[in-house]
This record gives sequence, structure tokens and C-alpha cells, in this order.
Amino acid sequence: MKEEERIGKLKASLESLIEDYLGKDINNYQKLGVKELIELVMEMIMNSERKIFLSEEEDNKANGYYGRTLNAGSFKIDLNVPRDRKGRFRPKVLPEPYRRVN
Repeated sequence: MKEEERIGKLKASLESLIEDYLGKDINNYQKLGVKELIELVMEMIMNSERKIFLSEEEDNKANGYYGRTLNAGSFKIDLNVPRDRKGRFRPKVLPEPYRRVN
């Protein structure tokens, strides 16, 4: 699959996800801010990464989450970062610790 097709499918999936989450009521859009949307998408990506990671490791399992705050310009993003029992999993979507995301 070409990169353009993958991006198109991703956009369509995200649009569908947002529409399902918010519904058709325009008033619901005010309840979900950009910060919350970014948190939701990042956590979904990290959970998918962990699922893929654990599918390749027979002797390892999921082991909850830890909190992490990212600075993203003018606001902070609070995330629940998934972890594994052996401490080997690190989401690729996260920047290295103590770096600012622009």
C-alpha cells in the first residue's frame, strides 16, 4: 500500500472515530478540546504499539500504565503510558524524556 493511501485511510479512520465519539450534536464539539483529542489519539497509538510489541514476545505481558506529562507548546498533555512486566516496552510515539515537543 502506498504512503498516500495509508494516510488517506488513517484520516478516514480518525474522522470516523471523532464522529462516533462526539456524535452528531454540535454542542458536543465544545466538550472535547484539542488537548483531550491529542491525549485520546496518543493513548490509542501507544496501546496499539504495546499490543504489537507483546505479540512478538512470548514471555512478557501488559502491566498497566504510568502517568507522563508532555509539554506541547502552550499546553501540557497528560498521558497514561502503557508498560510491560519486563520493562522493555517504550512507545515510539513519545519523545525522549525531558524534551519539549513543538
